[in-house]
Amino acid sequence: PDGHTLMMSSLTPIIHPLLYGSRFNLARDFTAVSQVTAQGYVLTVHPSIPAKSVLEFVQYLKANPNKLNYASSGIGSPIHMSGELFQYATGTCMIHIPYKGMGAAYTDMLGGRVQCGFPTIISSIPHVSAGRLRALAVTTPKRVTAMPDMPTFAEAGVKGVVVVNWYGLIGPAKMPKAI
Repeated sequence: PDGHTLMMSSLTPIIHPLLYGSRFNLARDFTAVSQVTAQGYVLTVHPSIPAKSVLEFVQYLKANPNKLNYASSGIGSPIHMSGELFQYATGTCMIHIPYKGMGAAYTDMLGGRVQCGFPTIISSIPHVSAGRLRALAVTTPKRVTAMPDMPTFAEAGVKGVVVVNWYGLIGPAKMPKAI
């Protein structure tokens, strides 16, 4: 704990122990240094889905329970949890398709094999701008500069879907505060 060994971390190490248990205790085993950044997610659908808004998508899902797939970057990831939170908040049911990262997930989303997902706002912009995916709402509590015309879920009529993943710098436990 000399302060010369640091690590970038995200929300994922907080989520995984809640789902699976862990031998690590983040509060005990690490020293939080600083949050570095934060990012939100955006509900995107393949253009073959007729919904043009979140509420239309909810209606479509309710008319087609368990018939649509949603992609994530892996089980327990913030993207996966965004999809689960959305289903819980809307009373809808989709099939989760976990990938080992969003690269392969994007391939299947763009190809229409997976109908929707909750990718990061920044990574989705080229696909949304080109019309390869349709964005419906962001998971952030306020609109974001990168997609200023995109409503939040609350603005789109769905309360309770707020997900912001943070990245922070952490060090070993008992790292001196001065360092």
